[in-house]
Amino acid sequence: MKYTSCEAIEQGIAFMHNYVTFCCNYSHEGGGFDSSPFMVYGDTKEISIDWEKYFKSKDYIREQNKTDMPYPECKGCLYLMNMNWNNDNQKLSYINFNHWKDCDTNCIYCGIKEAPGKIKIPKLYKSLKELEKKHLIEEKGMVMFGGGDIAFLPEFKDIVRLFKKYNYSFNIATSATHYVPILSELLKEGSVEIRISVDSAKEETFRKIKRTTFYNTVWNNMKRYAKVQKIPYCVRSKFIIIPNVNDSKEEIDLWLKKTKECGVKSILLDIEGGYYRKHKNSIPESIYELFEYTKDRAKEFDLYFLVFDHASQMLSENNNYLSEYYFFKDITQHKIKECITKNIENRNKSLLNKLLGKLNL
Repeated sequence: MKYTSCEAIEQGIAFMHNYVTFCCNYSHEGGGFDSSPFMVYGDTKEISIDWEKYFKSKDYIREQNKTDMPYPECKGCLYLMNMNWNNDNQKLSYINFNHWKDCDTNCIYCGIKEAPGKIKIPKLYKSLKELEKKHLIEEKGMVMFGGGDIAFLPEFKDIVRLFKKYNYSFNIATSATHYVPILSELLKEGSVEIRISVDSAKEETFRKIKRTTFYNTVWNNMKRYAKVQKIPYCVRSKFIIIPNVNDSKEEIDLWLKKTKECGVKSILLDIEGGYYRKHKNSIPESIYELFEYTKDRAKEFDLYFLVFDHASQMLSENNNYLSEYYFFKDITQHKIKECITKNIENRNKSLLNKLLGKLNL
């Protein structure tokens, strides 16, 4: 049946810092499911899910989205698509892990950071194995890691190995303050996209934003990851524009230059989330101009340019800018699509491939 929905609603789950929900997007008009999660688990040693109840909740949202009045939390979301959705099998294939806060940076735009070991991270693996036992894991889906930093997530390797059995792709955020060998393994296989928020190539600005001394370590680790990637463009250097901190052409140029020198071929540009939500209806023209400037300069550096998350929503609401560069979250595009298509031949059932085909990228 054709109706408006998204891969998160259809076959997704998001494990957040103290609750479980259906997606982690919240920049749009409806504000996402932060205020109405499926389950709040609070301070617990292990997260246990009533899967039957979870899928019934999904059905309720689907039925609402089939009407002329979509689910309120989804209203205005950039990632909604009107297409024929096949959700007969009631399985998951789009899984987002954001359930821990441990990190050894202290970014000025992040409100979730905890010093490593300060708060015990709830375990998830047993619940995921139950999902597997019930045959509720779809083949060839996608797993995302956000939250704190994966270097401090005890079950990270176990979760990766579980979903590798089902030929999953991985989309992983890391601060790159620590080298994580399994990331290099995944890059060599061509099954992961990693994004590293460096936010500045100036050490002084980096320290101001990150409030840490890992400047050289982060850039060196990004270079190390880029060197082993089987598929170009899958190590991504990310820059979050923070007004009055790094919002200058000089900062952009230095970032592009250093990214190129590291052997990275793909960049992500975003706007700081708190600023965007506060100034949603009064974004200065200079911010849009900086996005345009970055797009043009990226071409000169031969870097593949994408916008991300809050910037995607911001630009979608001002369609005079960068219309060809909207980034549908976690969906590989253009050159990356060509590379990954070669790497995952015969995976015709892949949700990723289905969505790419629908988007005609």
